[in-house]
Amino acid sequence: MDTSGTSRYVDSLTITPTKQDDDNLLNLLAMLPKQKAPFTALLGEMNLNDYYDDPNMDPNELYEALGVTPPSPGSTWLVFDYHGLATASSYAVPMSIQESKLPPKRGVFGNIVPPPPSPPCKERARYMVQGILKQMLTAVARMKLAVGQDKREAVSPYAGVVERLRVVLCDWGFSERLKDSVNDEEFRQRAKSFGIPNGIDSKTNQDVAMKFSKVEDLHALGFVFLALLFTTLAEPATLLAPMPPTDDDT
Repeated sequence: MDTSGTSRYVDSLTITPTKQDDDNLLNLLAMLPKQKAPFTALLGEMNLNDYYDDPNMDPNELYEALGVTPPSPGSTWLVFDYHGLATASSYAVPMSIQESKLPPKRGVFGNIVPPPPSPPCKERARYMVQGILKQMLTAVARMKLAVGQDKREAVSPYAGVVERLRVVLCDWGFSERLKDSVNDEEFRQRAKSFGIPNGIDSKTNQDVAMKFSKVEDLHALGFVFLALLFTTLAEPATLLAPMPPTDDDT
């Protein structure tokens, strides 16, 4: 999009036509599926000043509309293209639990049809390692610089065709530019904990900071790999061998 989008908020308040920016946005949305980039595209951000300044503001109204609590004053809402609700966390569940949550299938006469047999562990492991984990790592690698799959199919316990899988990274609102990170005290302290002499400061060579940021991302991705492997490919839980906790802190 060009600079016509920068005045969109003001234009909407003054009832000024936004057709040019509308056309730019539609063209961008049409281009994104063809690019097949392994990460979500940033479309813009939301200005919520009017929301906070409105004396009649009702927090319940926003919750009922979006299903989330109102954002804190001063926060920024980023808008990305939509890739569906198939997430790694929704797939990181033991096979037996995934199967139990599937809606029952009915036959021609309305009778419940038993689910198909579970795919062999070797087939599911290939889908996990050669598909999900490999594409996650590739996405992180491309960030530092196919035949489409139904979004529900990606996290089905019966999914096994790697060639139809497409993994994308999202939630870029939690990232920051490298030039800002070197001035972030938490970032510098984490660098020291990883053994970088004297940590990182604004005078540090950018190459050192870049290498450390890659280490951090790969370190975090490793925990994602473990969470997926230890749940999706786990044997069914029993009373004597229950599933271990897999939350972030644990």
